[in-house]
Amino acid sequence: HLQLVRPAWRATARDHWVPVRDGRDVARVVPPSARLLVTLGRAELPGLKAFRGEVLARVIGTEFGAFPLRRGRFVPGTGPFSVVEEIALLRRLRIDGLVLRNAGGPGGWPKLAAARQLGLPVMMVARPRRPGGARVETVKEALAWLSKRQISAG
Repeated sequence: HLQLVRPAWRATARDHWVPVRDGRDVARVVPPSARLLVTLGRAELPGLKAFRGEVLARVIGTEFGAFPLRRGRFVPGTGPFSVVEEIALLRRLRIDGLVLRNAGGPGGWPKLAAARQLGLPVMMVARPRRPGGARVETVKEALAWLSKRQISAG
């Protein structure tokens, strides 16, 4: 089988990324007085229970249910967002740091660029382990891989 996986984001010299395994790891590296913007998704929020600070979780949609943590709330929003919009949000919410998964792709870059411009740390959750097998980063590479397989099979 073949996996098409977006290239991971890479920090620049001006970024302050802190690698973490998961939400539980965040509590070990972030001061309990911090106010974090979290974009991991609703299902990941219970993993942040050990964190004593405030969690503002960006979510898509309007149906949120009860917030699963002691301190915090949902922040609704549907992207794409520009760097200017992200900077305005981070300032308005008085965010001390961000927590996101290294998903790669263009969607998260405005958030990362805003954090860079504001000098905010980013707790970067590692990607999950992927099963073995062939892996490519672009559709062009996937088509080339398929083409080679057809030639060798034919």
